[in-house]
Amino acid sequence: MVGGWLLVALSGLALFVVTAAWPDTPDGLFHLHRVRALHEALRMGVLYPRWFSDFAFGYGYPVLNYYAPATYYGPALLGFVGLAPLLATRLALALLFGLSAVPMYLLARQWCAPSAALLGTAVYLCFPYRLYDLFVRGALPEFAAFFWLPLIVLAAVRLAARWPHGWAARALPAALLAVAWCGLILTHNLTAVMAVIGGLLVLAIALVAPAGTGGRPARLAMATGVVAATLTGML
Repeated sequence: MVGGWLLVALSGLALFVVTAAWPDTPDGLFHLHRVRALHEALRMGVLYPRWFSDFAFGYGYPVLNYYAPATYYGPALLGFVGLAPLLATRLALALLFGLSAVPMYLLARQWCAPSAALLGTAVYLCFPYRLYDLFVRGALPEFAAFFWLPLIVLAAVRLAARWPHGWAARALPAALLAVAWCGLILTHNLTAVMAVIGGLLVLAIALVAPAGTGGRPARLAMATGVVAATLTGML
């Protein structure tokens, strides 16, 4: 596990360093302006501003009426300790990037030796599309959403494993699954939609696969529990 924490620290630090020269991307600057606008709204006591009044040439724009807000709250709150929007965003993204290694490593350890789990985690951190989101597209919320995906799968796997052991054993992974889904939905809407579709396909395969211990009724019960936790996170 020492190697895992070292990977967390090095990956987060590396991302913070390489973004010192902020990537010139189509969307990146828009997200920085949203961080700045949210910070100003929070300073005025508006905890969830649906309208950024100085956007669209002063006419205002209802950004948070339709766009997931979670990516912007971390950097906006860091502004209260004196960090500029760019520095706060770099720091928040670096923390999310590094910490995303934790659930990915724990997930890989369900089936792999520590060395293989570390390798799988490193591959997940360096997944090309993930880096493309940040350095080419400037899609900061989609980049941040990668934090939640392995956490969702890890919680679902643990919920399924603990399903035969009663409600007390199921409570923690079910709550974690609900929180992870909620975090993903509030971070990036479209990634959440794609994750739901992927999750439904996995559940369908699990239900029609050859029966293992407990048979089809047990698999159906576990699938119901996973779906229930997912819907709780959505609500």
